[in-house]
Amino acid sequence: MGIITEGSLKNSFDKVLWVNHIGSWGATEPEKVTMRFHVSFNEESQYGSFEQYDAESAGERYYAEGGLWFDEGVLVDYDGIYSLSEEVLDQLEEWGLDVKNMRRLLE
Repeated sequence: MGIITEGSLKNSFDKVLWVNHIGSWGATEPEKVTMRFHVSFNEESQYGSFEQYDAESAGERYYAEGGLWFDEGVLVDYDGIYSLSEEVLDQLEEWGLDVKNMRRLLE
């Protein structure tokens, strides 16, 4: 569930995933790493954030962070990364936030 403090939700967790870098130059070979996630949401401001990075190098190899914007509990926008991870969306959904439209857009 995470930590709840005065209308704010926060959670940190690790998950082993296959990750790689992708760019206009191509892609690196996927590798299996432990990724650390930090996700937050503030009910009053309807704003959240996320950070995700490889735990082994503390983000030296893989790192992303960004903002999450909501309208009455519905995720309407994000920034900082090309495509939101399933893990971030799953956490938001676990908190009862609506991410259905964003999931469809990212398919």
